[in-house]
Amino acid sequence: MTFSDEKSLVDSELQRRGVTTGGMTAVYQNTALSSVRDLLELLQFVQTAQSYYIILGAIFLRNPTKTDKELIIEVILKRLREFNPRDRDERTFLSLVIMNPLAKSVAAKHVDEIQRIMFDERYDSLRQDFTYVLYKIRTPAAIQCLKKAALDATLATSALYALSQLKTDETVSLCERALKNPDISPQDKQSIRETLRTLKRKLRAGQVSYSHLTQQSMPKGLVEWSSNLDDIGLLKVLRKIQQMCESGFTKSEIVEVRSAADNLELNDAIRFRFDVIVEGRQEVLWVELFCDDEQAIDLCLFGSPELIAMLEKTA
Repeated sequence: MTFSDEKSLVDSELQRRGVTTGGMTAVYQNTALSSVRDLLELLQFVQTAQSYYIILGAIFLRNPTKTDKELIIEVILKRLREFNPRDRDERTFLSLVIMNPLAKSVAAKHVDEIQRIMFDERYDSLRQDFTYVLYKIRTPAAIQCLKKAALDATLATSALYALSQLKTDETVSLCERALKNPDISPQDKQSIRETLRTLKRKLRAGQVSYSHLTQQSMPKGLVEWSSNLDDIGLLKVLRKIQQMCESGFTKSEIVEVRSAADNLELNDAIRFRFDVIVEGRQEVLWVELFCDDEQAIDLCLFGSPELIAMLEKTA
């Protein structure tokens, strides 16, 4: 059955029940139409993956309860058990289901079944999506499954990334072991190397105290210089500041700022105050870091017009 054919049937059924004459589209857009339980009942009878995903989306727009979510999980797991690997549309939409509704609702009691599916080669490219589900569960049993997945050539990249985000023991050694695995592709090994580098930076950051950290408000009249930088770009700017300052910003201050940048979680910010000497005069350099991207950091520098003008010449 095509999605178009099934949509016509579902639209007719919604009209027959007196829910709406606007069909699935109206149910998705208007949360006052139809309850979570009614949509769950409808979900069990649709066949096409696209209809399934639309109705699931409509259910979550209605803020399902914990009890509702338990029912949702059972319906999703039933669909996964019946997965047809030859159906490309099914594969595409099930990936969205796994990464969104399933990950949002799954509970610790489902770890064993998630693990069974994840190691079933019948699920092919979908297998990696289940490492994200285990990451969301975060229990000791889920972490053990991720460690087991890190030894699998197909799952290693995504499993190791999940473990690095959870900052679990053994992740460094598991990354190093994966890099020696001849069955893992060069492209995947490159991703694992990046995960390993980021993890090591975060571990170093956890060992550094931030002696220049401040909650002080900045005085008015300061000039700002800002840029969005990756780790290499950040280091270059910090070294320029070091060269510009006669004292107050040395290698240890560079380590402090870089460590803070490595340790920032998404949407976190941090502020430093450095008392520096530039061309024989006392200056205050304010440094703010903001993380809105896992691959880069927003660096904002504040200081006197003279200080920022010097920085702009060198940066």
